[in-house]
Amino acid sequence: MIGFWPFFFNAKPETRRALRLGIVPEISEKKSVEEWSVFFSRFENERLFKVLPYFASSGEEAVNGLAYGSLDMLYTDAGVYLVLKGKLNSRAIAYQMLDAEEKEKNRAILVAGPGRRYLSQLKGARLILTEKNSLSGSIMPSLYLSGKLKKPLKDCFSSVSYSVSQKNSLEMLKSGQADVIALNFMQYTQLIKDFPELDGDYSVIWMSPVLPSPLICTVPTSPLADTDTVKNFEKELEKISAKRKYNLNFSSKIFAPVDFEYKKELAELEKLFDEYKDNTGGECVK
Repeated sequence: MIGFWPFFFNAKPETRRALRLGIVPEISEKKSVEEWSVFFSRFENERLFKVLPYFASSGEEAVNGLAYGSLDMLYTDAGVYLVLKGKLNSRAIAYQMLDAEEKEKNRAILVAGPGRRYLSQLKGARLILTEKNSLSGSIMPSLYLSGKLKKPLKDCFSSVSYSVSQKNSLEMLKSGQADVIALNFMQYTQLIKDFPELDGDYSVIWMSPVLPSPLICTVPTSPLADTDTVKNFEKELEKISAKRKYNLNFSSKIFAPVDFEYKKELAELEKLFDEYKDNTGGECVK
């Protein structure tokens, strides 16, 4: 055995390539760290790669990180992904598996402040959308409003502006700086639960159909695009999702490889997204 010692002690450990995953906290960074901790712990013993989270302060920061090579992957909604697909040839790696209640709540909503219960009462109101390319915070609500009102949004509301987060939108509604805001229903209910002081005499005046689940995507500009690192990550995700398919622990993030059904959802959404751009001149992520 002594003859083998030089091999064991001099062999260099295999380098673990770091995959940098951008995440925009939905409620707060502290809560996001808690929600993602189990997900990241699953890769601690991987020999070929490690996943490093970066919690961005805004969607714009995260997208720029992916576009300019400081991030390798991004956790985002399907709306932002479609923008990145068109501009940066982004590729969807995996979609988030949601439980029945989460799926039902994964919708865009319009929430109005006191005294407003119907669409007809929104004329001259101050509208706050959440980030320009957010599926639930901007794209779907804009599609609905432009279709119903038959006019550009700027002609129907006294002001149309964007907040940096869903929590920021709700804070503006609570403080009287906005009259109607666009949110994700699942995040809205979670915000009210976590921050009861933000609750008020609000009305949900519109709710979209169920939306595609959030996803993880990458782009060819990633420094690791030409390596096997992302492929190894995908293989491991597939193993994890297969093991947990019938025993899901939804206290943590769980992802499955993009399949045919999810691609169909994205294709249908892309049609709506094209309509949104045609009707509203919707801007794309730069």
